[in-house]
Amino acid sequence: MGQRHQLFVVAKIRNRYRTLAVAHRQWLYEMGPVERCLRLIQIFQAGPNQIPIKQELRAACEKDDDFWTTDSMQPFPFIATCLLVGSSFEPEDGYQHRVHSLPFNVTLDQIDNNDGITIIDLSDTKNIRYCFAFLDDWPQKPLKPLSANGYLVRYETNPGRDEDEDEDEHSEIEEEKYRMITKDILRNWLNPTAGDDKSLDHDEQQAQLVGTKQSLREQTMEQLIDTLLRDPDHDPDAMAEARHLPDFASKLRNKISSLAAANELPSSPALVRCLGIAFDGQTAVDLSSMTQITPGLLVEAISSLLESGIVKSLDLSHLRQLSEKDLEGIVRTKSGLETLYILQMPQISLLCVGSLWAKNTAFKEIYHTDLFGRPLNLTHRYSNLVVGLQSPCITDTRNPIKNILFARVLSKMYNGEPNLRKDDGITVDWQRSELGLSGSHEENHMFFSVFPINDMLLTPTKIVNGLVNFLRCASIDSDSCALSESYLAGYTMVKSFASASPYKTDDSTTIGPFPNLLYKACSTTARTISPLWPVPFPYLCPGELSIVIINEQSPSTRLEKTFPSKFRLAVISPKTADKSDGYRVQSLEAYLEGLTECSSGIRSEEVAALLQYWKQRMSFVGSCEAAEIDELLPTAEKNLEKVKQSCIWGNVSRAWDRE
Repeated sequence: MGQRHQLFVVAKIRNRYRTLAVAHRQWLYEMGPVERCLRLIQIFQAGPNQIPIKQELRAACEKDDDFWTTDSMQPFPFIATCLLVGSSFEPEDGYQHRVHSLPFNVTLDQIDNNDGITIIDLSDTKNIRYCFAFLDDWPQKPLKPLSANGYLVRYETNPGRDEDEDEDEHSEIEEEKYRMITKDILRNWLNPTAGDDKSLDHDEQQAQLVGTKQSLREQTMEQLIDTLLRDPDHDPDAMAEARHLPDFASKLRNKISSLAAANELPSSPALVRCLGIAFDGQTAVDLSSMTQITPGLLVEAISSLLESGIVKSLDLSHLRQLSEKDLEGIVRTKSGLETLYILQMPQISLLCVGSLWAKNTAFKEIYHTDLFGRPLNLTHRYSNLVVGLQSPCITDTRNPIKNILFARVLSKMYNGEPNLRKDDGITVDWQRSELGLSGSHEENHMFFSVFPINDMLLTPTKIVNGLVNFLRCASIDSDSCALSESYLAGYTMVKSFASASPYKTDDSTTIGPFPNLLYKACSTTARTISPLWPVPFPYLCPGELSIVIINEQSPSTRLEKTFPSKFRLAVISPKTADKSDGYRVQSLEAYLEGLTECSSGIRSEEVAALLQYWKQRMSFVGSCEAAEIDELLPTAEKNLEKVKQSCIWGNVSRAWDRE
């Protein structure tokens, strides 16, 4: 059933094209693959995503041949997360659809396909290649790579159209901007015995040719760099003069990286001074190639670089010689460091990541492989969900917002049933709504769901961007794929926060990890016949916050296609531990205005910019009165308790309590 399409991400790994991630879409055809491909290219080319992609490509190059046939779901979880978000979610267009991740090494004869495939080549992220292909004649005939226009021709009404005929009015992909995957690349990718692809692109050939020509100035500079690496005090005057040359520091950095990659970098005290010269004045420092340097020298070099307070981004990926104690000693509260990359470092636990995050309020993002991998590498079974919920999890102690409580209600019931609005015509009679007893559109389109987000590293900017993505997508969704059931609303929330930039507003191409527990709940629920949502009502303490989002629709008949949709939002916290005095209720604007740099790491000017952005983009979102919250939440909690005590979800939801 469905018009089934798969999307593959591949790259040239040690002269062989390998698959890195695969996604399955049940309904993707006509313009859909072209639009998703363009969105994916934009995500894979986005600046903040370049370092995680580069580090996963490097990890792929370190794998032996046996690895590519092993049973591993998602060994490259950042790339897989980008693929899942880009192939199914675009908030500005109100676009959200289900997507399944497949094992990374699934083969074409193992997939269920009838509408072709999309292939994206990340060998060079500055010049991404793409193509589409149909499997109708494969494997009897080689795959034929198609451009965006060529793919769309297959859906034209005139069967006599030439596949080479221009279709620019249909395609959003600029053919001259994005290069095509060639037949040779497809042949190398699909045929394991074809041998290595040692051919070079024209750009690579030119780079090698240019690299062979050195001017006298460049030769002299290289000699100075070699001398500096051996003995920084050899000729102080010459070194002082060289440091003023505009490209000296960059060439020194390149030389250090190339020596480190070849395991020829001397591990000596002189290296600390050389790194200080190479990265002097740099806001982004990449030390990920220093895998052979002793931990003591590394810690000394990193600490020295961070002393200036200039460094905002630090890449320590692959440095497995560093311990958790080393990292905690490096990351100090007042270092000014905003982004830390510790990818492919299994010796660093998520508990350590949480400790680092809590210690430095200036952090905006920490990239760790397990943050991306944990949500994806879970088999969709009840028992595995319970195990996953009981396993150690990162907890964001800086962010007091623990959950998003989402209520979807029809103010007027179907088939002439009475309106659920109260006499004031504004609030809903929640006690009559039976909210929380079902999460399925097959019942009455009404549900109450708890979306946990306390296992994400969230800044105020990321929270606002996530909420804007969710509300924007849900408000213009045209086919009810965003909110019609609990798990669909959950998926929309997952992708909204995964594409929420921690750095700036109005950016949905910077990719972060999925909220772990929420994604697991969505994935498990989506594969069952039960409409019940497995997450019970949360235990909230005074001072801990939740965001309540109420989505109210007013359809009058089952045949009505356009449902007027309203959204209301509040930030709430119980006044007492037993919630007997109700809840403190404030608007998101009031919550943001109360943030301080000491507690949240956000400056007053950043708060002002967030407030302005929220008011501009979310003017259609209303507020909630305290009286309505005091009626809604006890009703939902009582109904969810009934769900918790029934059916198989009882065991699952009790695991959430322990989590």
